[in-house]
Amino acid sequence: MNDLEKQVLKIIGENPGVKAKDIADLIGCERRNVNSALYG
Repeated sequence: MNDLEKQVLKIIGENPGVKAKDIADLIGCERRNVNSALYG
């Protein structure tokens, strides 16, 4: 598991139901990177 995946999972754990766009804004990356981390 890479660093981005860990960050995404941490944010989801703290904010259930959060959207991929909001996760990307918090991390400072693109939404497609968040979706890749989530769905492979």
